[in-house]
Amino acid sequence: QEIKQISLVNGQKVCFLSEFLSTINGKVPLCIELKDHQPLELADKAILAFKDYIGDFVFKSFDPRLVKRVRKLAPNIVCGQLIGGSGKHPKLNKIKWNIINANTKAQFVSHYIDSLEKPYKNTIVWTIRNKEQLEKAKKLGVNIIFEDENIIK
Repeated sequence: QEIKQISLVNGQKVCFLSEFLSTINGKVPLCIELKDHQPLELADKAILAFKDYIGDFVFKSFDPRLVKRVRKLAPNIVCGQLIGGSGKHPKLNKIKWNIINANTKAQFVSHYIDSLEKPYKNTIVWTIRNKEQLEKAKKLGVNIIFEDENIIK
């Protein structure tokens, strides 16, 4: 109830996930990030929250434990592995993430655009903020998550 008392900058109130889902009501696809370093029960609660949701959605997380948990408990939910990017050792990073993906059975990879050299199978890149990043994503032939729709105009 304390959260409901908080006003955002524009005067609107914070809503609960159930209220958000009811408002969206399947009108747009959702990409839900399960934040890393959380208890495994976060995956359980997310699965439960989306149990009766009628729209398209996917889950993703940097935390391979959460991805693996979703894949195990709700194999019908599409779930992907977020990959950060350190440009220091790209080949080592790719080996590391391939091992993690094999373990979690992630159905897609969500990768930071600036550190992606070659796409993985089913790659989504984040977050496109400028024309250069957009052009790189197009050249790589990957799906995109972007912040400002004016970039694509």
